[in-house]
Amino acid sequence: MTTTYEKGKLYQIPITDIQLDPNQPRKYFDEEGMAGLTESVKENGIIQPPICRQDSEKIILVAGERRLRAAQMAGLTEIPVLFIGDEKPEEVALIENSLRQDLTAVEEAEAAGRMVNELNYTQAQLGKILGKKPQTISDILSLNRLPAEIRDECRVNPVCPRRVLVEIARKKQDRAMITLYNKYKEQGLTSDEVRQAAKREKGEKTTEKQASELIAGIAAVVSRLEKIDWSAVSIDSRTQIQAALSALTDTFATINKPPSNLA
Repeated sequence: MTTTYEKGKLYQIPITDIQLDPNQPRKYFDEEGMAGLTESVKENGIIQPPICRQDSEKIILVAGERRLRAAQMAGLTEIPVLFIGDEKPEEVALIENSLRQDLTAVEEAEAAGRMVNELNYTQAQLGKILGKKPQTISDILSLNRLPAEIRDECRVNPVCPRRVLVEIARKKQDRAMITLYNKYKEQGLTSDEVRQAAKREKGEKTTEKQASELIAGIAAVVSRLEKIDWSAVSIDSRTQIQAALSALTDTFATINKPPSNLA
């Protein structure tokens, strides 16, 4: 006969009866942190019970996987479990984890993304649930734009801070994101340095675009010069055109001249 567990009540449940939720946002477990939690469980037991839900005959863990793992490592066979009813388990899991030990930036972004895409939360609602400002929620969700190879690497890497990944995610193309991420890793850049690197790259692209437009403009002028019937152009106009071309040549010579300290 299947046992029915009531919402909001505590039950002693055999650890082997509890199944992990594949949608659990946490994928990374810090070894040092787990060792400390295990010692705490050995000395004090489970102070705050994990949260589970009942799915037919199955008991599914909603939140508290670190405590469940610590209990296993401490040699416990049963733990206290709090059951929930119709609440959305993804919401409970994300809140519970966020209020305890930080998820990696990518885990947090993916969990928040599921709440928006699967549970139809607005960013404003998400901000209220997680107690974060609208801009912070926007930054968190932006990490889901990162290429898969960056997300896969950072999902289990708590070292790379969110601020750095947010700056990288501001790039519009995957290749640009990967290039900036590799630069961050190779040079050990801070988030501010990543932002400056992105601005320099944007400035360089803007300058190159302006140079291309200038080349096209000069080519158009040359083409127009070639089409002019110079026999019909007055001496005064020819002189003015020559002066304008000379001024252009002088200007380019000036900006193309190397700095005096390099001469």
